[in-house]
Amino acid sequence: MFLQRLSKINWLHDAFEVGVFAKFVHGLGELLGAGLLLFKANAIGNWLYYLTFWELQEDPHDWLALQIDKFGNYLVMAKHGFPEFYLFSHGLINALLALALWSKKMWAYPTAITVLTLFVLYQFYRYSHTHSVVLLLVAVWDIVVIWLTIGEYRRVVKSHGD
Repeated sequence: MFLQRLSKINWLHDAFEVGVFAKFVHGLGELLGAGLLLFKANAIGNWLYYLTFWELQEDPHDWLALQIDKFGNYLVMAKHGFPEFYLFSHGLINALLALALWSKKMWAYPTAITVLTLFVLYQFYRYSHTHSVVLLLVAVWDIVVIWLTIGEYRRVVKSHGD
């Protein structure tokens, strides 16, 4: 029984470490994306148009190509500001929280849980307006990381009490 619990704890700890690393990489990717959107949004939008053009000529109802094309049109036509701000702030917060969690800062666990929960709530709110599948995927990923962080926080608190 004890060995089964121990192996489960190790698995959850390993999953937490992988999740924190993935959040860090995700945060860096969002920072890069914010920079690209800020300086190259039209070029990215045009590239996405060309990427999907032939597929949509062949099958005008291709769901994935339509989503990519829709996003490309958004990049070209939108007045920029919010997407760059959201990607920059979300990416910076994710990267900084991941570094704090790696450093085993006790304040980082409840802070990460709270901040990621607020992000999830906001992502669901935005999804209700945009119906963006990407927002749903990011929200699900954040929920997984919240769950892993809660488990790791309990493990760390318990090990400090022993």
